[in-house]
Amino acid sequence: MISLIYDIAVVLIFVFCIWRGYKKGVLRTVLGLVCIVFSYLIASAVSSYPVCSGIYEKYLRETVYEHIDTAVQNAKEETAKKIKQQAEAAADDFIDENFGGSPEAKDFADRLFEEGSRFIEETFPQVGPEIYGFFDNHRETLLTNPTISGKIESVADFYSKKAAVEINERLPLGITVKEETLKDLITNGDAADAFMYELFGADTADSDGTGDGGRKGVAEYIERQAAAPVFIRLIGVILWTVGFAVSGFVLRTVVKLILTVRVISPVRACDSALGGVLGAAVGIAVIGALGVLVILAVQLTGGMTYMNEEIIGGTFIFGKIYKLILARVSLSA
Repeated sequence: MISLIYDIAVVLIFVFCIWRGYKKGVLRTVLGLVCIVFSYLIASAVSSYPVCSGIYEKYLRETVYEHIDTAVQNAKEETAKKIKQQAEAAADDFIDENFGGSPEAKDFADRLFEEGSRFIEETFPQVGPEIYGFFDNHRETLLTNPTISGKIESVADFYSKKAAVEINERLPLGITVKEETLKDLITNGDAADAFMYELFGADTADSDGTGDGGRKGVAEYIERQAAAPVFIRLIGVILWTVGFAVSGFVLRTVVKLILTVRVISPVRACDSALGGVLGAAVGIAVIGALGVLVILAVQLTGGMTYMNEEIIGGTFIFGKIYKLILARVSLSA
């Protein structure tokens, strides 16, 4: 009884494919496939990387950069506060240990931090670039020093968490960047200079690469490396979907106009007959594909309750198809 089900399924699939091909006709079937192929090609063309990148650069990049820059500056301020708090705490510990916690010494240290930082900013405006220059010239030595690299890692960790929260609150379309991604971008070798340059207060590069000799700040680095690829991919998905839908609609409309020739009786009869032949070919292909799947299932599992060599061997039609495909597979192997 189970063997008979296999043969009935083969016959039904074959008859259905012939009937469907006859009803649709060869013109509709072939032109339908042509529509799908051309719609795919058109959608791929309109959603290509140059097109998506151009749209992002022209219409979105400035807005995205502004959001990220605001977020980075807020994160930078929070980071600067944390660094200052850590320095003040270290100074308090030093005073407690060496001066008995003298209030006068602590007051002097507080004023020293405030006045000293203001004095440096007003008197030595180039101190940021000079510190950066020192870092740039001794980057390898500094980054491999366990103490210094640990401090940079700690600051970068705090900075990336703050920046991720700020950025994700501002980016449109629900797009988010991961905290881990920002931390990797901030601490890798290519971005270390941007990170240090920005924290020491030097001017960051303008969007055209000018303003500080071509230096790029953290905001621009994040926009280029993290945000831009996500937006470009999103634009690509939208353009591909719209392009496929619109081109498919237009092509199907053209196909309908072409199919008006089927109102001519001889043309309709010939088209239907050829459609039935094409349907038969499709039916054979479908049955062959199912046969391959059954072979794989039997070979991999060793046979199942309702799908094994014994049951298939008891079929009249499917058994011959099974043996034919198995022989071809074995011959090819």
